[in-house]
Amino acid sequence: MKKYLFILSIFSLFLTSCEEQEAEVYNGNSLLYFTESTSSKFFVEDAAESSTQIGVGVTKASSSDRTFTVAVNEGLTTATPDQYEFKSYTFTIPANEYLGYIEVYGNFDAISTDGSTLAIDLVDMQEGEVAGFDNTYLLSLNQYCLIDIPGTSFNGSAYIGTSLVNNFEGELVPTGGLNEYAVDNAWGEFVAAATGSDDYLGQYYYPVVIQIGCDFSVDVTPTTTNAVAGDEDSTGEYNQATGTIYLSLTQGLFTQPFNVEVELALY
Repeated sequence: MKKYLFILSIFSLFLTSCEEQEAEVYNGNSLLYFTESTSSKFFVEDAAESSTQIGVGVTKASSSDRTFTVAVNEGLTTATPDQYEFKSYTFTIPANEYLGYIEVYGNFDAISTDGSTLAIDLVDMQEGEVAGFDNTYLLSLNQYCLIDIPGTSFNGSAYIGTSLVNNFEGELVPTGGLNEYAVDNAWGEFVAAATGSDDYLGQYYYPVVIQIGCDFSVDVTPTTTNAVAGDEDSTGEYNQATGTIYLSLTQGLFTQPFNVEVELALY
């Protein structure tokens, strides 16, 4: 009998636990927010009407069209007014829909080669309110320019100062972004060569994503840990005449701080 009482007690606790974990249903006002993400890059083309759309969503659909308004967040914006344009600061979410779009136009000639940021705030909406989350969007404005490269294979060399440490080979893998490539190891077997120890072969690789800008500067984003890449930003540039990418890689492995200078000769 005690056995059955114990089983019933466990079963009762299980039911109580399930009841306590039931999800609550939101019954408040419809909320307006940016969907998918709160930042992106807009590559502005050298054309009269180069524009991009930014998605917004609501938690409840309506039987009629609803308008919502946006504003530029001056505190977070580095772009100057001549670099972008809104035809209107009021947009529409169609009836019976959960999604609407903000349209922003860019001015190719006004945008600097370094790029700039346009911060957009959701302000208000008919028959609803702005959510307390995902309500500011950072749009990076950049000139669109397709950089030709001689090939995606490369012969690489890594240096400390002007002293050659090691040579290696590799591939640039297109990411789908404009002039953007992934490199699974940007310095080859540098650690093994620098320390003179074969114990480090196959270890401490330096994967990066690189993006070549319109001014041929190279943005370097390490996809490894800070233990390898360090905390400082790596830099780079592309020499179109020679088809060579030059990288100055920071590192956090060696106690003495220094950058590793890398040449990637494309072919």
